[in-house]
Amino acid sequence: MMTNEVYTSTEPAATLSEKELWALFVSHTMKSIFSMGPTVELYRPNDLIRDPGTYGGLARYSEEVADGLAEVEEPLAELQMRIEETRDYLANLQRVHDDFVRLKSSLLVVGNDYDEDAEKEPCRFHNPLIAERAA
Repeated sequence: MMTNEVYTSTEPAATLSEKELWALFVSHTMKSIFSMGPTVELYRPNDLIRDPGTYGGLARYSEEVADGLAEVEEPLAELQMRIEETRDYLANLQRVHDDFVRLKSSLLVVGNDYDEDAEKEPCRFHNPLIAERAA
């Protein structure tokens, strides 16, 4: 008598889609080590993305800027502060973007990431948690 048994594993998948890799990336802590000294910086990408600064979400941002400029005694200083806060937030987004690009390129397994019209397999990426355990 032949039986078919189904085995399931609780181990994470060996490869991930870009969406799965992104979810893993934003939920973990990134560590930057600088070559010019012992400085180490830790951050969570999700924290940088979700931090809208002191003025709340971007959906209301333009209204808040316009209203704020109309109400303050020194609109030029207020405008400069808003510009600096926006630059800081954009710098955070750029940092998260750049780190994710580096992570993707180091873990790419299959697919053509740059040709969206190509009829090829979607990109797959090594699961960094499995790669870390194997090392």
